[in-house]
Amino acid sequence: MVRLLAIGATLLLAACAVPEPPLLDVGNRACDRSPALETAQPVAFDRRPGAVARLGAEGRCIQAADSGAATTYAIFGLPQGTPAATVNILSVAQGTLVSPRVTLHDASGRVVRQIGPEDFRANVGGLTAGARLRGEERWLVVAADRAMLGRPVVLRLSAIPEGGVQVAAAVPIIIYVPPPTVPDVVRANDAVYALNGTVQVSVVPVPTVP
Repeated sequence: MVRLLAIGATLLLAACAVPEPPLLDVGNRACDRSPALETAQPVAFDRRPGAVARLGAEGRCIQAADSGAATTYAIFGLPQGTPAATVNILSVAQGTLVSPRVTLHDASGRVVRQIGPEDFRANVGGLTAGARLRGEERWLVVAADRAMLGRPVVLRLSAIPEGGVQVAAAVPIIIYVPPPTVPDVVRANDAVYALNGTVQVSVVPVPTVP
C-alpha cells in the first residue's frame, strides 16, 4: 500500500508539472571531460524523498572521451559513515524521461561500479533502481543514456474491468508501444526519452529482519 501511494504521489506531481519539449542534443555548449565532483548535490541519509536534480539545457553536460558524444548529467554526494544502506535512483517521467546510466566513484573520482539502463525497473512513475552501498563509494553520477533518445514510452496501469472501476496492478508495468497505442488499458503516463528530465536519489537504511 505504501508503495502504491508513493507511485501515486509521483504520478500526481508529474501530471501537475508543465512538460518541457524533449532535448535531443546539447548543442554547441562546452561540456566537461570528466565529472565536476565539486558540483555534487549532497544526499542526506534516511531523508525522503532525497536529493533531486534536473538534467537539461540549464544543467551540466559531459563529453565521452572515446566517442566524443555529449550528454547531460548530474552528480550526487553520498553520505559517509552510515550503517548498512541502499541507494535508490528514480528517473521521473514528466513528458520527458531520462534513461539513466549511473556510475559510482570513490573519493578520488575513480569509477568503482556501474548501473546501466538495463538494471532499471519500470513503474508508472518512471524508472527505478536500487543497490547496496559499498564503503568506498563517495559520488554517484547520473548521465542520460543516448541510445533511446527520441523514442516514445507509454506507462500503463491495468485494464478497466466491467463496471468501469480502475484497478491498479499489483506490479505496474511499462509498455513500449509505437502509435497507435494498445487498446483496453488505462493510460497513466507517457513520455519521450530525452536528455532532459528529473532524477531523484535517496539513501536509506537496509531493512532489518525482526
